[in-house]
Amino acid sequence: MGRIVKQKGNFKQNRRKIFLQRHVDQIKEEIEKKGVIQAMTEHTAVDLELPGLGQYYCLPCDRYFVSNDALNRHYKTKAHKRRLKDLQETSYSIREAEAAGGLSTPDNGRPRKIDTV
Repeated sequence: MGRIVKQKGNFKQNRRKIFLQRHVDQIKEEIEKKGVIQAMTEHTAVDLELPGLGQYYCLPCDRYFVSNDALNRHYKTKAHKRRLKDLQETSYSIREAEAAGGLSTPDNGRPRKIDTV
């Protein structure tokens, strides 16, 4: 028999967390536009309403932490490592996505030459 694990929170709370985080594509876009250093300096500005005054921020996961110890513990978690792996993957282009969905024009080979007399 397996262990029974008590779920933290309820379904709505856990589901809402998904939509509060920024998507991987949004984070990639920010890193490409601004660069890692500028993005980190913008997110680590002192803000009294954020945990740890906004000083301890994980850019790939888009999360603030209370202390440096909490941030270092977060770096070792499976969720952080999974997020890093998602950021390293190349994103699909529009053409690739349409081809996978069957929306692209068919490839009928090389066009034939028509001889006119």
